[in-house]
Amino acid sequence: FRQKNQFIDCEYHVSKKTYYAHKLVLSIFSKLLRNHFLNKSPDSDNDISYKLPIPYNESMFEELVNYFYDTNFKLDKIDSSHLLPWLSMGYIYDVKTINEIIEPIISERFLYNPKDENLDIILRFSEYYKNVRLNPQCFKEFEGIEENVQNFMKSQNLFVSYLGDRFEVIEQDRKRLSKLTPYLISEILKHKDEKDYDDI
Repeated sequence: FRQKNQFIDCEYHVSKKTYYAHKLVLSIFSKLLRNHFLNKSPDSDNDISYKLPIPYNESMFEELVNYFYDTNFKLDKIDSSHLLPWLSMGYIYDVKTINEIIEPIISERFLYNPKDENLDIILRFSEYYKNVRLNPQCFKEFEGIEENVQNFMKSQNLFVSYLGDRFEVIEQDRKRLSKLTPYLISEILKHKDEKDYDDI
């Protein structure tokens, strides 16, 4: 239906290009978008195609919508740079199936793997959290998005145990230490305190 532009009732713009979709399909996968559609009406009585603003990561939004339609999640098995962007999309758009795919991949490939180079990959993941930005206007237009962003930030807990066990190495290197978010540092120190207490 999408390829033939049949029953289209939603459009959005990425890099000045217009894309079309079905509100029902977007709503099935994304709770954030479902709530947005429920709270909004078409732009006018004569306009059946709702113009959807993109609240986060416009460059990946079409990939997200493509996933909704074909549920075929294509991931590069070597390149790790796409994992945190996809994890952020899963949390912020409230698409639990994405989180259920990405988090086990991160755990199996990096957190349960003792390779030394994995530490720097995890620290690059940490840096990604620092760069997540949303237009303040979207907090008014998308009910629940602020909580979704907070949940994404809390997903840093996935790395606490791994980084806590290596914190002595990290804190000796200013460049590595600078990559940690304040949230992660706080949680790592809590983790170390609890571990030290357990060792007594």
